[in-house]
Amino acid sequence: MAETCYDVLQSDGVSTLNICFDGATITHAPSATASNSLTDLDFVWILVCAFLVMLMQLGFTLLEAGAVRYKNTLNIMFKNFVDFCLGALVWYVLGWSLTRAPSGSWDSQFMGSGDMAISSSEDYLDWFFSMVFAATAATIVSGAVAGRCTLQAYVCYSFFITAWIYPIVVYWVWSGNGFLSSGKEYQLIDFAGSGVVHMVGGFSGLMGAIMVGPRVGARTPHSVSFQVMGVFILLFGWFGFNCGSTLSAQGNMQTAARVAVTTVLSATSSGLVSVLASYVVEGYFSVERMGNGILAGLVSVTAGCHVVESWGAILIGAIAACIFFISSKVMMFLGIDDPLDAFAVHGMGGAWGVLACAIFGTPTFIKDQGYIVEGDDDIQNFGTRLRNQILGLFAIACWTCVMSGFLFGGLSYMKQLRVNDDLEASGMNIKHNARGDEPWHFQTSFDILPRRKTSGSTSKTLEMTSKTSVTI
Repeated sequence: MAETCYDVLQSDGVSTLNICFDGATITHAPSATASNSLTDLDFVWILVCAFLVMLMQLGFTLLEAGAVRYKNTLNIMFKNFVDFCLGALVWYVLGWSLTRAPSGSWDSQFMGSGDMAISSSEDYLDWFFSMVFAATAATIVSGAVAGRCTLQAYVCYSFFITAWIYPIVVYWVWSGNGFLSSGKEYQLIDFAGSGVVHMVGGFSGLMGAIMVGPRVGARTPHSVSFQVMGVFILLFGWFGFNCGSTLSAQGNMQTAARVAVTTVLSATSSGLVSVLASYVVEGYFSVERMGNGILAGLVSVTAGCHVVESWGAILIGAIAACIFFISSKVMMFLGIDDPLDAFAVHGMGGAWGVLACAIFGTPTFIKDQGYIVEGDDDIQNFGTRLRNQILGLFAIACWTCVMSGFLFGGLSYMKQLRVNDDLEASGMNIKHNARGDEPWHFQTSFDILPRRKTSGSTSKTLEMTSKTSVTI
């Protein structure tokens, strides 16, 4: 009779036991892959979290559509479609391979070169989870250049970020082989991507906003209601972003629960401090400031949500609100037009989140999460951890600014970055509509009123024609 073997989860919820039956004899031993094995529960957990992160694309779409003028809403929605569709394919063909260990004998702490198109590992779970993160990094940029960026430029930077800028940073921090990976001398604590995801998106957006220049005319948001709905969807999806970064369910649910608590506390404290700042400085309780403050708190706690106490998360969020508010004001003072405050929220919020890991990280949690350099028995001291976080912050910022600056500068030099003045004035929705040449002329309430006359010697005929329209 053929031998049949099973990996059975033991009572500690982590280790597994390999049990084999050959018809007469039962043998058992610790599974050789116990530390790396994933159960069906782990797969379900990661997939559900990845689905939540994917839902964040809708949140970004609503947030961005609400922040631009109505004449550009279809354009920004179209770009979010393109970002996800193009990003998934680029990640499959190129981006994913740069995050994997180099093939053969070649060893590198800078970039990977293996498993292109999931050809060798067939690691579908990790690929899908990492893909939705990559799409998030690229989506952040679209808000920073909204309202005046050409479609060809958008496709170029979406491709370039997903295929080159972002995967290199992923390899540095999360591959286990990069110079900022856990276990290395310069290991960077970044659990879910304050630096890896949000700094890359935020600093790329900054370079794009500088190169493309400010918008012409009114900059009034189209719908604050859309922005509020977008923030709530992003807040909901963020639990998949942070909690899912445990990368397995078995043995990690206590950590996931703590991550959920620190995530929500940072977001809410940041939202309240941001709206208070808007009242003190600007004289009113700004819904937009509060929404962006919530996002800044989420971004800032993303790196250290697994190593900070609840009180630390509250302080991280409160400080994040101040950093966001000041950064937004500085951007306005410098004349850099960032419609969604993408740099203030994601760039500066991400940078603060990276630093906050060293300042507020609890040594016990840091040790439990395995941030121990190979050959040592204990975690690095505070000074070394702070040095590593600062080094990682500057490495990510410099890499992103140089690469994205080269990209946007090249597009600007070739006059492919910004739309012409006429298209910017009329709005870019016309490029995505199939219902006529002037689809954004809407009827007013006068159009449905019948013609009527007033009595008396001074009566006049009030005629309402179907040609009456309002241009948005």
